[in-house]
Amino acid sequence: MNKLLLSIALLFCISANAQQYSNPVVNYSLPDPTVIKADDGYYYLYATENIRNLPIHRSRDLVNWTMVGTAFTKETRPTFEPKGNLWAPDINKIGNKYIMYYSMSVWGGEWTCGIGVAEADKPEGPFTDKGKLFRSNEIGIQNCIDPFYIEDGGKKYLFWGSFHGIYGAELTDDGLALKKDSRPVQVAGDAYEGTYIHKRDGYYYLFASIGRCCEGLNSTYTTVVGRSKNLFGPYVDKKGKPMMENHHEILIGKNEAFVGPGHNSEIVTDDAGADWMFYHAVSVANPEGRVLMMDRVDWQKGWPSVAGSTPSLKADAPFIAKEEATAALDAFNAAFYNPEMKLYAISSDGKGRAAIWVQAIYWDMVMNAYKRTKSPEYRRLMEDIYQGGYEQYDKYNWDNKIEWFIYDDMMWWIISLARAYEITGEPKYLAHASSGFYHVWKESYDKERGGMWWNFKHDGKMSCINYPTVVGAMTLYNITHDPDYLEKAKEIYAWSLGVFFDKKNGRVADNMHYHFQRQNSMDIDWTTQLYNQATFIGSAVMLYKATGEESYLKEAILAADHVRREMCDADGLLPFKNGIEQGIYAAIFAQYIIRLIEDGNQPQYLEWLRRNIDTAWQHRDKKRNLTFKNAAVPCPDGVMESYDASGCPALMQVVAKPESCAATTK
Repeated sequence: MNKLLLSIALLFCISANAQQYSNPVVNYSLPDPTVIKADDGYYYLYATENIRNLPIHRSRDLVNWTMVGTAFTKETRPTFEPKGNLWAPDINKIGNKYIMYYSMSVWGGEWTCGIGVAEADKPEGPFTDKGKLFRSNEIGIQNCIDPFYIEDGGKKYLFWGSFHGIYGAELTDDGLALKKDSRPVQVAGDAYEGTYIHKRDGYYYLFASIGRCCEGLNSTYTTVVGRSKNLFGPYVDKKGKPMMENHHEILIGKNEAFVGPGHNSEIVTDDAGADWMFYHAVSVANPEGRVLMMDRVDWQKGWPSVAGSTPSLKADAPFIAKEEATAALDAFNAAFYNPEMKLYAISSDGKGRAAIWVQAIYWDMVMNAYKRTKSPEYRRLMEDIYQGGYEQYDKYNWDNKIEWFIYDDMMWWIISLARAYEITGEPKYLAHASSGFYHVWKESYDKERGGMWWNFKHDGKMSCINYPTVVGAMTLYNITHDPDYLEKAKEIYAWSLGVFFDKKNGRVADNMHYHFQRQNSMDIDWTTQLYNQATFIGSAVMLYKATGEESYLKEAILAADHVRREMCDADGLLPFKNGIEQGIYAAIFAQYIIRLIEDGNQPQYLEWLRRNIDTAWQHRDKKRNLTFKNAAVPCPDGVMESYDASGCPALMQVVAKPESCAATTK
């Protein structure tokens, strides 16, 4: 695609998804903001402690923010200024650590104040204080607050200052101390505080604030800017007059709705290439505190500008593109997840509760999304779905034969509970999984003839209980290393291989019943089902990984090849069926084919799966981002069943495209 077509496509995408936001984006006091996009894909914003111990907020889209905690606690907060407050943090990623510089001062303590540094492994903390870098009375510079970190030319620097000059100095390689013999250099006059430096097109832009910050409706704070060809200046205004003599250009001033707009954050670039800046202001309508504001920064003739040079009231929101896999699952959840029930509905009109066994498959989808993104949102949803099952299914009471009325319904949940333990390490998941497995084994295992009965009547054996039993046993074996699980898995696999598996072409039978006239004679139904092929593949790969026996891997490949060559259509699209709940089969296939690809080192299936994903996604309902089980046709635009919409988003969680573009800060 050439650049013109790419630009047209991007503009169309932005137009189709354009939304608006209103200022303030957070309507309570969050002064002196600093923001970063973290490794988990979320934006994190930190602010002066009008909320004690430095509040941390998180957002996916830069508009909707949720408080996720504080950087410090009463016990861990810095102490080098014992009665001081924590002001104006500055967040950065240095190496594999999140490094936060902060100011600590009492009001008016311009010679005892100073700048400290803390570090954390995660953007939401907890932060460990590494102590002060310096105090004003130690380096002879009055009012050392408002730190800002920047890297340039392979070196690390810190800038700071408040109405007694803006200064900069070089830091050590880890950013945790001033470099030995590094002397502060003044770069701007005594009119400024709240420094931020942004490099663009060969210029360094020094943003700062002038005026009074904190006098409510009488605040005169104003955001200003100058520029230089060098990091340490000289910074000048458009006429070439120096910031050392307090000359500058006004970027954001007051209007009828907001006064005192200042102490801006880093510039954030959205996925359409637009730049955005956070800052605080005092709302005329509600002058308590300094609320969080956001505005777009445009660039004209080499200088930044904000529309009208004042805070916006309402404007088009930043464009933050979701990775397709995330967009697909979020759309699925928006259409089918019932947050009150904490489980999934049958259909997109919110009616009913989806079948008990498919709830576990949907839970797997969320777990795979969490493994892919490490998103706290998906982690919370994992817990919510567990809780929904706990509340709806008698606290996972496996003896309840009303809620649990066939053995495979139990086993799907047992597998998912064990997976939840693998991901989180929380004992409750393992307790339910292990007790459930032994309940099913005790009730379903046929001691005389082998294999697992499907239902409580013990009148048939099906692939859909036998192969999931192998998967369940192997998942628990991988967790506990109890050889009893491995032996049970081997036994059921061997029995099922002799009954359900066609060793010539890799097809898996659906079920068998003992003939009522001939003792031990089997009537086998060789109807192939995608989910049976899936769990056979999963069983074989898990045994191969545990034992190293090549026969298991060869059987998994044979079953996968049967799906691709015999069950798919001429274009290689996965089969679908129209029976009750049968739309879920592709979602189950996703869970196990990826094990063959990754654990069995068989990447030859990726292109085929990607083609299935791309075809379904191209045919999605673009208003809802929902896909259909028949990938070859456009997704219906009316009421849909959750089963029929699950296949593509499930595949996307395990065979996801990398993000092509990411918003940046700093």
